[in-house]
Amino acid sequence: MLCLTMAVHSFHYDDLERETDESDEATSEDDSDSDRDSRLGPGGGGAMGRQHTEMREQMYQDKLAELKRQLVQLQTGQLPEYIRRLRRLEAAYRERRRVSEVIRELELDMVEREFLREKRSSAREFEEHKVYLREQLVAELEEKQKAIEGERHSVELAGDSSELKTISTRKLRRRPNEQSST
Repeated sequence: MLCLTMAVHSFHYDDLERETDESDEATSEDDSDSDRDSRLGPGGGGAMGRQHTEMREQMYQDKLAELKRQLVQLQTGQLPEYIRRLRRLEAAYRERRRVSEVIRELELDMVEREFLREKRSSAREFEEHKVYLREQLVAELEEKQKAIEGERHSVELAGDSSELKTISTRKLRRRPNEQSST
């Protein structure tokens, strides 16, 4: 809004400078043209120059009034161009927000699908690993059972030979120096 005001003022000053430059040129031309104007008579070229200047001043005043009116409309939020651009921005905002929501929903759906796939995969992997470990434990226990049976079998074989041998016991005689404690 400040820029618009500054533009109005700069527009005014630029026009004034141009007008003064033109008026300086016009005065020098007026001196030379005054002879011509006098020859043309009343309502000649001099009157046209003033009329032209007045018309330019009127156009400037009209333009200034129009810009001031637009500034007031802009400040109150009623300027048609402002409203049109605001609506366009709001429509773009709504569209971007809608697209963002759609993208968010898609990403959430993708993450949820990935989660479920990973969950099923980990459950399947868990079951496979559990079966593998169970089979491995069963195989290990069967090996230990075979080893124990093999040891028992070898002990039975070794135990039979010892039963066949008679254990001889030696009885010692008593010594005479010992007193009986009976």
